[in-house]
Amino acid sequence: EIVMRDMFERLQQENESLKEQLEIKTTIPNINNHSNNTTHITNNVSVNVYGKEDMSHMTDAMYIRCCRQMQKSIETLFRMKHFSNEMESNQNLYITNLRDAYMMLYNGKNWNKVNRLKTLTDIYYTLKDDLLGIVETMREKKTIDAELDKHFKWFIEEELSEEMEERFVKASCETMACTAYNNRHLPMKIKTQMEKERRQAKY
Repeated sequence: EIVMRDMFERLQQENESLKEQLEIKTTIPNINNHSNNTTHITNNVSVNVYGKEDMSHMTDAMYIRCCRQMQKSIETLFRMKHFSNEMESNQNLYITNLRDAYMMLYNGKNWNKVNRLKTLTDIYYTLKDDLLGIVETMREKKTIDAELDKHFKWFIEEELSEEMEERFVKASCETMACTAYNNRHLPMKIKTQMEKERRQAKY
């Protein structure tokens, strides 16, 4: 019984020591942040600048999953890009209120309020261009099924009617807005921590 108590106390001490080491590590500033300003690290959680996201977590299988969604591929890729648990550092945007006309983006220094509809529309066309490049790459590598390629081609390569394009953009922007709202908690937490660190740095 005495031996077990000693072992328990020793494990408690080791646990406290590990906690202290972890706290020290999380307070070390990100040296690279001053040179390229693309990533900010706070409390061991990093956030990439909007427009400079890390896509290394994406696989051909994930892209193919997007393609199978046809006109909904944009909103699927948006979710995989910005709100994947495998790449939390890409959570550089969020919406706090679906009735608000604005959303928040991280620009490397600050979280800025921007027009929601314009930003999501820009994101829609950016992701659509990205999908075109991704499909072309998969064609070269022969990692996309010919039948899927043929069916998806109409959406990313053929010129859609203005009415159809507007309908797709509207639907995708609404879905992306809901995604940015439903997943707002982590980026909001990061923003709060950044503001706290900024205030502490003044003293």
